[in-house]
Amino acid sequence: MKTLNIKFAVFALFLCLVAVFTYANTEAQAAVCVVHTYSAATCTEPKTCTKCGATYGVALGHNFVVNGDTATCSRCGATRHVGGDPTTVPVKTTPAPTAEPTTEPTTVPTTVPTTPAPTVHVHTFADATCEKPKTCTKCGATEGKALGHNYKDTVVEEATCTAAGKTVSKCERCGKTKEATTIPALGHDYKTTTVSATCTTAGKKVEKCSRCGDTKETAIAALGHNYKTTTTTATCTTAGKKVEKCSRCGDTKETAIPALGHKECIVFNSEYHWKECERCNKVISDKEEHKYNDKDICKVCGYKRNDPVDPIDPIVESDGELIVEPWMKVNEELNKLAVSLRSEPFEDEDNDRANKNIYVLGEKVTYYVDYKNGGKKIDGDVKLVLNLPLSCTVVSKDEGTVSKKNGTITWTFDGMNKGDEGTKVVVVKYDSLGSSKATFKRVTPSATISVDGKQKDISSVINLIIKDFDEEINDEHDPYMYGDKGTETFRPDDTITRAEGALVLTRIFGISTAYTASEFDFPDLDETYVEARRAIRAARAYGLITGYPDGTFKPNSTMTIGEFMTIIARQIEEDEGEGFEIKDENESIKIYKDKTRVYYISDKEMYDAHWAAQYATLLCRLNMTPVRAKETNLRLGNAITRAEVAQLVNFYLLRAPAKVTRTTLIRFPDVSRNHKLIGDIIEATRETHTYSINEDGKEIAEY
Repeated sequence: MKTLNIKFAVFALFLCLVAVFTYANTEAQAAVCVVHTYSAATCTEPKTCTKCGATYGVALGHNFVVNGDTATCSRCGATRHVGGDPTTVPVKTTPAPTAEPTTEPTTVPTTVPTTPAPTVHVHTFADATCEKPKTCTKCGATEGKALGHNYKDTVVEEATCTAAGKTVSKCERCGKTKEATTIPALGHDYKTTTVSATCTTAGKKVEKCSRCGDTKETAIAALGHNYKTTTTTATCTTAGKKVEKCSRCGDTKETAIPALGHKECIVFNSEYHWKECERCNKVISDKEEHKYNDKDICKVCGYKRNDPVDPIDPIVESDGELIVEPWMKVNEELNKLAVSLRSEPFEDEDNDRANKNIYVLGEKVTYYVDYKNGGKKIDGDVKLVLNLPLSCTVVSKDEGTVSKKNGTITWTFDGMNKGDEGTKVVVVKYDSLGSSKATFKRVTPSATISVDGKQKDISSVINLIIKDFDEEINDEHDPYMYGDKGTETFRPDDTITRAEGALVLTRIFGISTAYTASEFDFPDLDETYVEARRAIRAARAYGLITGYPDGTFKPNSTMTIGEFMTIIARQIEEDEGEGFEIKDENESIKIYKDKTRVYYISDKEMYDAHWAAQYATLLCRLNMTPVRAKETNLRLGNAITRAEVAQLVNFYLLRAPAKVTRTTLIRFPDVSRNHKLIGDIIEATRETHTYSINEDGKEIAEY
């Protein structure tokens, strides 16, 4: 019995092995699988072994959910159009699977399938590609991952200056391509060459692309001649010429200037009269005796019998010095404590320097501080102080106390009697302009006098300190006078009209002439030209000029020296303020006894104080009048000439007259190189320029 059981067991085991072997051969992809690893079933696929591809069970089928005209699978998202009644869509499109075992089979089934069994094989893998992993050539099984594409950009169309190019990305392994990329157009790379223009021929600028050769040209207009003019002045008897030469090409043209011819004027003495040329002083007629009328006046020259004809000699005091400012010779009417300051170049014997207010660093400058007590006796301390605006070396202090910290020199008096007066003379050398970059500095030194600390009077002057002679000054001078339109003449010795004077004033003070007829108008302005009318209104609005008592301006009347000096002096008082007040001659102290300070009010009435005397006094103290050893008569009542206007304005603006040489260009044929104010005329009319000052105090234009 025991033997029988053993035999039965062996037989049963044999049957099992046969079943297993038979089942394995029925599965095409299960040749090497002993235990299956199934992936989950999907809507369209049953469970599938991930090793051999054997399947188990059936696909799940779609589970559609209807929404409007569309049915969507809740598991895989597949959709279909329903159309009509959505209830006609079946919930699943495949039959429901039969019941599955609760556990998936992991071993070979005991039931032997009825399908033929393939033979068992070993995988033979083909190489992986960009898109597929290694794959068995027999069963399709895979191993690893696809290689992925190895794209590289390849230029298929080169970009040009005007057209775009493109590149294509191509896989180096499989040759697959993807979308092309655009290369922007390069744009032209122009290189420029220039053919320069000349005075008479045009030039051109040529731009050529270094890549494609595209070319464009731009015309350059001919420059035109840049003529520089030199003039040989005509004289009374010889012609002159104007030579214009181009500084670029040398082209030259000449214009003849006819001889001027003599300008006759009658000259006389107490016995005879005759004609001379006003320009060259040549005698052009014989002397003739006077022919008097019944009033003892010569009918030819106007000489009155027995009238003096020679200039009045300067009056001399008993000590041999010239009288200074006759109307204040004694000045007994001064009834207060007063001070007056002026400055002069040092060691200038003739004091004929072109502009006495311009000094150079290191040059000795002399300050005169005049003081006088015209009032009652003073018992308190009286202090006289000279205030210096820049760092300086004091050469001579006239017993004063120097304070470099405060820049002052002080004199102290223990009281002062009525009539006490004197002059302190100080010599200094300015050391610095306050900045290493500065080339000039406009300063206003002042002198004050006080009692017990309370200031009683102040007097100031204006100086221009320059860095060095012949060094260009970082400043510009603009023209403020012009010649006659269309004639190129200046008329230096013609008197200036009140209208012309208003024009000059608006230019030097920088006043806009954009005024219309208004409260600043005068009823007689239609007697002059439009530009002058505007200047008159502007000057009146600015407070520079006034009309006559009858309300008119009289634009064509001549302006006197006294009138022009008054306008300048009032403007200085307005601009500068304290220390520049226009004092009545009776309130001014006596000014110095040096020969350059002597001048007369008029030719005949030296002691009759002119209405403009106090204004002239201020300008004289400020070195802004033509008072010199050779020019001592102010002639305040005389009409002022155009050349004299240029001289006074240059004094006021601290501009020196131009240095004039044989090669200096003179723009006006009616202005002689020998005119006594030629330098002032040139400085007033030449184009905008920087400048330097030479040792003679003359200005040299630096264009």
